[in-house]
Amino acid sequence: MVNTDILFAETSNDELYELYHNYLSGCECGLRPQMFDPYADAIRKETNNCIDLHGAYKMAERAYFEEIARRFFSSYEESKTEEPFIIPSEVRTIILAKCDEREAMGYDYLSESDIMDVLEECRRKNIPVSRKTLEQIGLG
Repeated sequence: MVNTDILFAETSNDELYELYHNYLSGCECGLRPQMFDPYADAIRKETNNCIDLHGAYKMAERAYFEEIARRFFSSYEESKTEEPFIIPSEVRTIILAKCDEREAMGYDYLSESDIMDVLEECRRKNIPVSRKTLEQIGLG
């Protein structure tokens, strides 16, 4: 059995990107893209030409897209395992106080000026918080 997992393992992301654009160009012209030919030839050589060019090409094409998927989903999974964002208790206290204030006035949301008030209160108390931090927790 041919180990196609290694065909593109050492290929850089830039090279994979270039191969993809060549692939699309060939498909748009209605031609079989030839950029997988060297990989298909390697597969045929490994099997002593027991696989025809079309079959080897399809194996190379599949290995290419599997490599792209492996790289994409491994980085996707890594991004999903980031530490959860934890709101500092001092910031939470300020936000809840502002929410209580707005609720007493009959509102069920924080306005843009309320968010600016939260930021100002944090600055006044020397609590390091940014607009981006507040956006991460769903404010603004």
